[in-house]
Parts: sequence; structure tokens; C-alpha cells
Amino acid sequence: MMSRIYKIGSSEKNDIVLSHPSIASFHAEVYVDPQGNCFYTDLSTLSGTKLNGIKMNQPALLSPNDQLMLGEGQELDWEMIFFKRVSIHKQPKKVKIDEPTPPLKQQSPPSPKPTPKPVSTEKSVELSSQPFLRKNLDLILIFSGIILLLFVLSIM
Repeated sequence: MMSRIYKIGSSEKNDIVLSHPSIASFHAEVYVDPQGNCFYTDLSTLSGTKLNGIKMNQPALLSPNDQLMLGEGQELDWEMIFFKRVSIHKQPKKVKIDEPTPPLKQQSPPSPKPTPKPVSTEKSVELSSQPFLRKNLDLILIFSGIILLLFVLSIM
């Protein structure tokens, strides 16, 4: 298995596209190393990511059956996407046979859930996939300094 970085977000430029208002354009990245380990990184988004119900503050190595919730409760079934495995959280509920089944109610069809964009099997890995602020920190600092200097000069 080759290593690969998968980009996740609402932009069509991502490998995995999740269409929901709480998902940032470039929300997260998953690095899969040659041994099959998955490292998840939230790209400092406002709505964030929860790993097993705890808000993530730093990259994390994912373990089998870990639950990822992006934004406002958008679950990412990472085991199915990257390994075609079903997590224990996705197992069907068991029903006792001796219980009577409730009558079916007429319901409107459920709204379609967004499906992740198929993951390509390209061999190239883009390494310059840092978020905007990290890539352009030096320019932001320079412009902040210029604005501060202009402000000081204007009050003199």
C-alpha cells in the first residue's frame, strides 16, 4: 500500500466532498501511511471535528471503530471509505424474533444523503496541502506590520 493524503471538505477540489453548511471548503485531511495507519487532521475549522465525542485540537491516529463527526454531526465512515470495512457503529440492530413487529406507517421518502466523492487511486501525493493561513503566514505578518505602521503614522 502506498501512502496518500485525502482531502475532505465541501469544495469540489477535495477527494471526499461533503455538502453541508457546517463543513468547511477544506475541512480536514487524512494521511494513510504504507502500513495502513490513518492520521486525521482538522484544518483549524470553526465547526471542528469530534473524535469519539471529543473535540480535536491536534492530529490523531485513528483506531478501528473510532467515530469521526465533522462540523455539526456529519459522520465520516472512514473505515468504509479507506478500507471497505464496516465499523461496529454501523452494524444493524438485532431484533428479537418473538416480539411483534409494529405496523408500517406511510412516510415520505427520506432526503438523499450526500455521498462522498469516489476516492481516486492516483499515485501522486500533493505535499503542499497546508491550510491558507499556514502557507501565507509570512505575508499576513508583513501586511499586519504595514497596517500597524500606517495607523501609528496617521495618529501622529
